[in-house]
Amino acid sequence: HWQRPLPGDKYFANVGVIGRPENNGKTQVGYTILEVSETPEFTHIPIEYDYRQLAAEMRAEKLPEEFVETVLTGWWTTCLEILPAKERIRGKF
Repeated sequence: HWQRPLPGDKYFANVGVIGRPENNGKTQVGYTILEVSETPEFTHIPIEYDYRQLAAEMRAEKLPEEFVETVLTGWWTTCLEILPAKERIRGKF
């Protein structure tokens, strides 16, 4: 997750992908709160969840093992081409 100021008192925030870990080797997911004020403040909130249970459910639904591996390891195994180069470099794959 990250944020950048844009021209005209605007901001851009990349808060991640819903339902996927952050591609940092951690299994938690999260959300971001934006507090609107003269200087906007972004707070990222990590969420712990039963990722092993989710992986078991994914396997029971016969989802691709690459998706299950991402949930279990916190490293993206698919869709790496959509990541900015800086984020791709810090990943495992």
